[in-house]
Amino acid sequence: MASTDPCHSANADRRERSRSSASPPWSAAEPPAAGRTGPAGTEDLRGPYEPFEPSELPADHTAPSAPSAQPGPSDARPGEGEAEVVPLPTPAQPPAGASRPPHHAAPPAPPLTVSGAVHPRGPSGALRPAGPVPAFAGREDALAAIAGRLAAATATATTGDGPADPPAPELICGAPGVGKTALAREVASRLDSAFPGGRWLLPMTLPDGTPRAAAHAAAELSAAFAAESPRGVLLVLDDVTDAEQVRPLLPLGPGCAVLVTSRRGLAGLVATHGGTVHRVQPLAPVDSARLLTAALGADRAGREPGAVTELAEGCGHHPLALRVAAARLLTRPALSLADGARWLAQDARACLSLPGDPSMSVSTVLDTAVGRLSPELRALFHRLATAPGPEVHPAPPPAPGGPEPTPEQPAPTEPALEQLADAGLLEDGPPGPYRMHPLLRRYARWAAPGPGRHPVDPDSVRPTDRCE
Repeated sequence: MASTDPCHSANADRRERSRSSASPPWSAAEPPAAGRTGPAGTEDLRGPYEPFEPSELPADHTAPSAPSAQPGPSDARPGEGEAEVVPLPTPAQPPAGASRPPHHAAPPAPPLTVSGAVHPRGPSGALRPAGPVPAFAGREDALAAIAGRLAAATATATTGDGPADPPAPELICGAPGVGKTALAREVASRLDSAFPGGRWLLPMTLPDGTPRAAAHAAAELSAAFAAESPRGVLLVLDDVTDAEQVRPLLPLGPGCAVLVTSRRGLAGLVATHGGTVHRVQPLAPVDSARLLTAALGADRAGREPGAVTELAEGCGHHPLALRVAAARLLTRPALSLADGARWLAQDARACLSLPGDPSMSVSTVLDTAVGRLSPELRALFHRLATAPGPEVHPAPPPAPGGPEPTPEQPAPTEPALEQLADAGLLEDGPPGPYRMHPLLRRYARWAAPGPGRHPVDPDSVRPTDRCE
């Protein structure tokens, strides 16, 4: 029977347009199946056949039983059971006031592909809003520069003025726990009007420490945006370990921008896609004090301003250490800040650990970073922590006919030091000497294998270098 239902005609036109529209580079090879749901759209309840009018049904007609819904990538997470079975309304008793046909289970969605790779699993729901960070302090120059560039690039792309090329990614790089994610989230929170499609964060490292594959990230994005190209979205790709995690996801969509955080410089990504790299350093002393004051409360911090300064120095002005130390003190409201500073000086490893959340412990975060190194670089990192003096100099090029370096303690080479600096475990570098942050130096002594382990002598802690 031919249908004259205008709702059916509109839906058919919409499906035809969806089939003919271009897909983003990370989307599924085929358009989404009818009936899929997602934050970017609503469910299409039209089935593949027309409903019978009640008068056309035979007298002995029995309604068919409902098929089991099969979850697709946008409907279930890995390891979940069958989707809830929704009973089909009897064709003879359609919903009141509606001429819509019965519901039908959506067929499984096609696999998502990125650069020819198929990701077999559905999304895990890792994509989340990029909200502000409590007690954020400092970084005003970096905030203004990054937010201004992202807003300007998006405005140019939206209005059509200037080149049509998508904006280059912004990169925030630095040592583990130095505040890269906090800076990215604070930038995103200040760009509400520039990105009406939302500001989202996708962790690019899985909970077990392994990198999230580009195909997995594509599945998350495709599910979140119903396999359509997002518009006006700022996407934060957090804790990227390799440029190949990012390249297949670019460009994201019209009016969109990408902000990447990484412990590495990602020079390869900059070489192929451009962008600006912001190298994040520990906080200035005044900003460390502001962070502790905001976290601990103005009343408690105001009663012991000298202890706040000691705590900031004891943490090496390192944002993660500052936040962990503040959390430890907040769970001990009867402990004075001066006693907390002494505890930090005597047993920093315990003071900078959260028993209820090991992933937030300073030693755990640094363990993960060092664990990504090759065995040779890991051994060099631990050896540099015991070197005399704060500076590290590479071995000079061997002179023709000169003596060979001693095999027991060879001087580090420039390429090896560059790799440690790229991993965020050394600071500075050419043309000046390399340096290891005091907190990283102390950690390396904690974690040194075998006889290299030694406890910290509280009397040896110098007020100007608490974390060494």
